[in-house]
Amino acid sequence: MFLARLGIALSITVPHILIADLLVAIGSAIVGTTGSSLLSETGSPGQSGFLMGLSESAQSLAGVVTPAVGGYLYEHYGSSAPGYGSAFCCVLAIAVFKATERVSVKLI
Repeated sequence: MFLARLGIALSITVPHILIADLLVAIGSAIVGTTGSSLLSETGSPGQSGFLMGLSESAQSLAGVVTPAVGGYLYEHYGSSAPGYGSAFCCVLAIAVFKATERVSVKLI
């Protein structure tokens, strides 16, 4: 995902953008399906429902907020900025995961 998103930032022609965007879409579909499966197998049925609801809520919020952020980045920093911002979010997600992978959270 990181490389595909970086590819969007580095693209200079429409075919390059379309290829990179296709790779992002494939990666997102794989990650989304796997993530939903893992959430549904976590804990009791009540816990997995709570986690899946939380995940869908976060995705919905991101769907509302990120177009504005991407537009701002594009307008103020150029056409590559949204791709770099997206790649940065991938790196940030890995850092957060690594920093919290040993943390156990009791749900509900």
